[in-house]
Amino acid sequence: MDRITSIKDKRIELARTLASRSGREGSNSLLLEGLESINWAQKAGWDIDYLLVEEHSLQLLEQLDRPVQNVYVVSAGILKKVTDTSYLIPLAAVTGTRPHHPLPGDFCIVLDQVKDFGNIGTIVRTGSAFGVTEFIATQPDFDPFYKKTIEASRGRVFHSRFRVMSGAVQTIAYLRKRGFQIITTSPYGSTVQSMVELDDRPIALVIGNESNGVCEEILAAADRSVLIPMNSEVESLNVGVATGISVYELKMRWIMNGIEQRIRTTLGRQVNVLGQHIRTLLDRELADTAKLDSRQLVFLMVLQCEKSIGTAQALRENGLLEEEWERFTAPLLSQGLVEIRDGSVYATRQTEEVLAKLWAIKDRAEQKILSCLSIDERQAFNQLLDRLVDHCQKLVCEETHSSVGSGTD
Repeated sequence: MDRITSIKDKRIELARTLASRSGREGSNSLLLEGLESINWAQKAGWDIDYLLVEEHSLQLLEQLDRPVQNVYVVSAGILKKVTDTSYLIPLAAVTGTRPHHPLPGDFCIVLDQVKDFGNIGTIVRTGSAFGVTEFIATQPDFDPFYKKTIEASRGRVFHSRFRVMSGAVQTIAYLRKRGFQIITTSPYGSTVQSMVELDDRPIALVIGNESNGVCEEILAAADRSVLIPMNSEVESLNVGVATGISVYELKMRWIMNGIEQRIRTTLGRQVNVLGQHIRTLLDRELADTAKLDSRQLVFLMVLQCEKSIGTAQALRENGLLEEEWERFTAPLLSQGLVEIRDGSVYATRQTEEVLAKLWAIKDRAEQKILSCLSIDERQAFNQLLDRLVDHCQKLVCEETHSSVGSGTD
C-alpha cells in the first residue's frame, strides 16, 4: 500500500478538481466521499480507479463492498484539501469506468429548474422506489453527483440515467421526439391528479422549481396539468413529497388505462406464448413418428442431463397436478424410458437411445421455427438466451443465499 505525501501529486490534484461541478463536467470520473458513498457506487457497478484513506483509518477498508486494487495512504490534512472540508472524511475514492446506464423506460421525471441538491436527491430516491430511473433536467448546470445529492438519494443516483438540456424549448422537443405525454404539476392544474385521463404513450412528469413551479413554456406545451388536492391550511408540499404522490398515482392510472396491452407485452407472457407455440410445432413433428408429445420429449432431455429428478420437482417444472402425473408418465414407463422409485424419476439406457432417434425431428422443428432468422441472428439469439439463463440462475442463487443468510424460512 503506497503513501502520498504531496498535495501536488497528480492523483491528489485530479481528486481535488472532481470535488466541484466544473471539475466533474466533461469528465468520466467522480469523487466519492466517505465509506457509504463508495459502497453505494460499487453496488451499482461503478469501478473505483483509486482510493485515498487517512493513515489512522485503515480498518475502514475491511468494510468496502468490494476490495480496491489501488489504495493510497494520506494524511488528514491532504484529505481535508481533497474534500474541501474543515472536518475529516477518512475515505475518498476516484471512480473509473461507469456502468451502462439503465435502459430508457416508459416513465421519466423532468426536473424543471429544481435547484436544491437535497430535493434533487430525494426526487431521485423517490422515483427509484417506484421504478423510475430516467431523469431529465432543463438547466445546463444540473449536477446529480454533488455530495449532498448523493446522500439524499441514498446512492440511487448511481443507478439512474440523467440527461441535461439547455432549457425548456430543447426539453419539450426532446420529449416530443421520444413520444412522451407531458404531465405537469401545478396548484392551478385543471384536473385532480388521481382522476386525470391518460393515453398509452409513456409519461414525462415535470416537477417545477421550489419557488416558481413549472415554467410557462412547459405548462403551455403540456398534455395535462394536474393538481394534488390539499387541506386549505397547507400552502404547498415539498417537491420530494409531491413527486412521490404524483409518480404513484400517475403510474397507477397509466397502468390501469392499458393493463390488457401491458399484460400482452410482459416478458413472462411473451416467453409463455413462445413456449406454447414451440410445443405445438414440435407436437406436429412428433405426431406421425413417436408416441410422445413435446412436453414428454423435453422432460426426457432434462432427465438425460440430470440422470434423476425428484417427483415433486418434476411436477413443478412441468406444471402438472398430482392427478396428471400418472397419465404423463404412463407412455414413458411402458416404453422403458424412465424408472420411478423412492420418490424420484430416473433415466434408463432406452432414454438415450430414444432421444438419439428423435433428435432429427427436434432439429427439423427448430429449423422451421428459426427459419425467419439469419445465421447471424440465430447466433445472437442463442447468445442472448444463454445470457438470460445465466443471469436468472445468478439472481436465483443470490436470493437463495440472501434468504439463508437472513434466516428466512
